Amino acid sequence: MKRPRNERGFSLIEILVAMLIFLVGIGGILALLGTGLTLHRDGLTLAVGVREADEIARRIEEAVESGEPWDAETRSWSRLEATRLSSGTWYDASFEPEIGNEREGSLLAWVRVAGSVRALETARPVPIVVSPLTSLAHGARRFRQASESR
Repeated sequence: MKRPRNERGFSLIEILVAMLIFLVGIGGILALLGTGLTLHRDGLTLAVGVREADEIARRIEEAVESGEPWDAETRSWSRLEATRLSSGTWYDASFEPEIGNEREGSLLAWVRVAGSVRALETARPVPIVVSPLTSLAHGARRFRQASESR
């Protein structure tokens, strides 16, 4: 059956095609929203990890500056016991001279990080280079400045 030319409106097929196009567009927007939320969560996780890594490196440097892991009897750097950050993350570190840089006094700190003390046992160690002579000299300089200001 033919429609007269003066009749206005949309046919059922035109409405269905328009709805299909609309639904495809909404589906794309929802997919982008999900991807955006995932990327945001990953970014926050990375930021927390970097902040914790900085905190661990700072604490290890402070321990080396204070000479805490130095064992005078064996004349070597000993292990830092497991310590908990305020976020609940645990870490420990062991030291050995950095091969090839013995003259500069660099240390190689093997740091393990985990969510619990038990998990530290199986955590894979990550190397960090620490220069105790530089750190100790820096600490001595700070101590001298504090003493002079009194």
